[in-house]
Amino acid sequence: MATEQEWIDRIKLGQSVPGYKVIERRSKGLQAIRQRCLWQLMSVAHEEIAHSLVLRWHRQAEYMNARTVLGESFELTFYGGARPVNGLFPDLWILCYPEDPEVKKKVEAEIAQMCKEIVKQS
Repeated sequence: MATEQEWIDRIKLGQSVPGYKVIERRSKGLQAIRQRCLWQLMSVAHEEIAHSLVLRWHRQAEYMNARTVLGESFELTFYGGARPVNGLFPDLWILCYPEDPEVKKKVEAEIAQMCKEIVKQS
């Protein structure tokens, strides 16, 4: 059985990966990115958030169970400020996060940009 890193390497190289593994990796990535965004948001803007916050994935229902790597992005939206703040995360990033260091940097840069915009709105 392949390790998680071997699956990620195969995904990044465009090699065949069983559909169940793609779905499993996508689910794990979506959850990990949302959790990381919440953690980052609370560490930089906890005093600026005066009311409930909603952090929601869009396009999840359309693409969640796709058994192949998609050329699409998932949109993570923060509701809780003057206007929604969005971040776009390509499917490849989601499938490889958090294990792949290169992808991890890209994801965390997108999250940092979202947090910067949220703080700016406050």
